[in-house]
Formats: sequence, C-alpha cells, structure tokens
Amino acid sequence: MNFGLAVRADGPRPDTSTPDGLRKTFLAAKRVLITDPATGGISGVHLMEVLNKLGITEEMKDRLVPNRGTGHHAERVVKGEADLAVQAEHEIRCVPGAAFLDYPKDLQRSIVFIGSVGAAATDTAAAKSYLTFVTGPEVAPVIKAKCLAPG
Repeated sequence: MNFGLAVRADGPRPDTSTPDGLRKTFLAAKRVLITDPATGGISGVHLMEVLNKLGITEEMKDRLVPNRGTGHHAERVVKGEADLAVQAEHEIRCVPGAAFLDYPKDLQRSIVFIGSVGAAATDTAAAKSYLTFVTGPEVAPVIKAKCLAPG
C-alpha cells in the first residue's frame, strides 16, 4: 500500500513523478484535505515529512485542511470541495470519480502487511491454515474489492 494524492478523474493530472513536480502540484493547490497528523494517522504524518523535505511546509500551512474523522477525503475532491486529498492508495482508488497520483519513489512510504505464526502458538496448524486462506485465491477478490493488492 502506497500513499499519494487524489484528484478528480475527469480533471487534469499534474505531474507528481519527481520531487519538483510534486512540489509544484502542492503549491498550485488552494485546498488540500489530509488526515490530521495529530491523530497519528500515517498519511498525515508522512505528508508533513514530505512537505518538509520539499521545503514548503510553511507555504502549505494555510492550505491544509486536517480531518480527524474517518472516510475518504477523495470523495470531497470529487465534489469540488478541494483540489487535492492525501491518503493511502486504497482509500483513493475506491472512490468513483477520483484518480490516484503516486508520490515520487524517493518520497514514497509503503506499508506491507505480514502474517506469521508466533513461537508460542498452541495450534500452529490452525494458524498456518488461516494464513494460507487469507493469502489464497478465495480471498483475493475481497482484497481487490477493498482496493488493496493481494500478494
């Protein structure tokens, strides 16, 4: 799972493939919806790190609209309430009318979910069976339906 920006799918797709392109994209935005970093939400915390690396934290301060609640910020971008939203890839891709723009590779943070059987497990066969099931072909359609990538 990666982090990036939401824009309207029927609108222009700014270049975010390089740090300079991402910097220009942020500076062109009037309103950017984010998960409030004070809540510990990783997309908001990571965004603040990205803005700092780009050297535009102060310039963006009045344009950021923090959200303490849940939900898909991209829905509000689709409605025209903001120019950009910053969230996890699956939270953007699941919103009809939104397009996902990746951060440049050198500013990206990925999250990988890993499962294993603990050394103190009392039923290792059941644990291994569960892991096989949740990573198997029967569950892949559910994972894809939640806009995540199985594997």
